[in-house]
Amino acid sequence: MAIDVTNDNFQDTVMQASETTPVLLDFWADWCAPCKVLTPVLEKIEKKFEQRFILAKLNTQKFQQIAARFQVSGIPNCKLFIKQKVVDEFTGALPENKIIEFLEKYLPDPRLKNVELLINNSRYEEAAEIILKEKITGKSAYTSLWTIIVSLLENINSDSIDNIIPYVEYIPDYGVNESDKKSLLLATLMNHKNNEIIWKKISTLAKNRKNNSQELIESLNYFLEILENSTGEQKKDDKNWLILCFHILGNDHQLTAEYRRKMSSLLY
Repeated sequence: MAIDVTNDNFQDTVMQASETTPVLLDFWADWCAPCKVLTPVLEKIEKKFEQRFILAKLNTQKFQQIAARFQVSGIPNCKLFIKQKVVDEFTGALPENKIIEFLEKYLPDPRLKNVELLINNSRYEEAAEIILKEKITGKSAYTSLWTIIVSLLENINSDSIDNIIPYVEYIPDYGVNESDKKSLLLATLMNHKNNEIIWKKISTLAKNRKNNSQELIESLNYFLEILENSTGEQKKDDKNWLILCFHILGNDHQLTAEYRRKMSSLLY
């Protein structure tokens, strides 16, 4: 439940408390209908985050000086205090997933520290199992899981596909950056399971994704040639091979931009 903040307890409840635990302060008023919508959402999120932040609320009608001090011009307004400073805020009755995304920028799930440690030590399956077994969700979890999946693609073959599928399926179908990646990779895993040539090319691509090696270029050219030789409706399907390559390489890779241009020239 949210702590009611007043003039008397503001310093202790918000400022001092934020030295050790982030405080999300909800500025609200009795007449504000969106405020009443937001309150139960915030309380639900507080339980889900299991004491990773303190939820507090301040009635702007009763304590106008504090609201003015922090330049509250519209409500509901939520400000996140960390070490006595407002590090970020949002206004309006945002949906639950958006508030969680807002909080996760500053309050990463502590369980992900173990996941990152395992990833750094190339213990990818163990890292993925922590996420799945402990049902860790959120942007950071899905980003870590995609990193794991791409790393496992380095040694992908027809026999190991079934081991990766549960990790891919765990990513939500929509609403996160990895959703489109999940959809495309899952369809590829399910529909081309026995195509050893394809998986050899994908494996080579994943292994060489951190450089511009000749092997990497050859793999990209393989999929580009498939698109070049396809016609009609088949072209729409064959372009997905290259899009999957781009997901594996990442948008920042030099060859991603280069081969996107080559793909576009064949499509349009």
